[in-house]
Amino acid sequence: MKLDICIPTYRNLPSLRLVAWGIRRHLARPEDATILLYLHDPSELNEAIKAFTDEDLTVKIVGTVNNLGKPETVGAVHWMNLLFQAANTPWMIMTEQDFFPLVELDTFVERIAADGYLVGAPMDTMYYDNPNARGKEMYGRYGRLCGEPGFFHSSFMVINREWFAAKTKLPFSMPANYKWWGQGVLGGEWYYGLRLHVADASKLAFFRQLHSDYAYGADIYFNKLLLGVHLYYSSDRVNRQKGELAAWMKTEEARFFEDYKHGLLKP
Repeated sequence: MKLDICIPTYRNLPSLRLVAWGIRRHLARPEDATILLYLHDPSELNEAIKAFTDEDLTVKIVGTVNNLGKPETVGAVHWMNLLFQAANTPWMIMTEQDFFPLVELDTFVERIAADGYLVGAPMDTMYYDNPNARGKEMYGRYGRLCGEPGFFHSSFMVINREWFAAKTKLPFSMPANYKWWGQGVLGGEWYYGLRLHVADASKLAFFRQLHSDYAYGADIYFNKLLLGVHLYYSSDRVNRQKGELAAWMKTEEARFFEDYKHGLLKP
């Protein structure tokens, strides 16, 4: 299966390099995959490309933060639509620079397609209950962006591109009354950011997010199959996360990197 894998990236090249390493090792046919990148920081251009070419993966740059579009355009919607428009394979993956796969991506997409789904992604809700976060601010709380179950998160979206592209060139949108950090960021309909409503719920593959063993990360499951780990906050050390919390998350990230590289995480 030819497969486009779309990734926005911003100021965490070590994470991006390990993602490239992980993607290469979780493709049955890496020669059939193309990585489409959107760069938030154009200065990372050469290193971002090198992360994937070093793994013998084909990579293309779709855009940079310099072409964010109209002033009222919400950035995330813009780059997701640009990535969608750049893809040309029947199925595509929309993911992030800190999602680390644990299953063969192309094989999994084939399974989703064969089962008759049109789109699959994690429901945008998660409860922080892993003991690794005891004593931290979010422990014992619901911490995801959406206050209502049913929205999809873009950390690992499997999309029937042809079905959505036949309907619109701009499948991702914001609801009219969106509010950052509280009402389902990019939640246009029943799932994360996709403006077109799929009336038949049996066509939606719902993945689940469970608090991982690493910081505020999520183990993403489909049924009982662990698809991968999403670390979250991978480019946010100088913004919301500060001081002791930032140090803890950086330590947890380093611990995850070592475990992932040494094959200690299993699907």
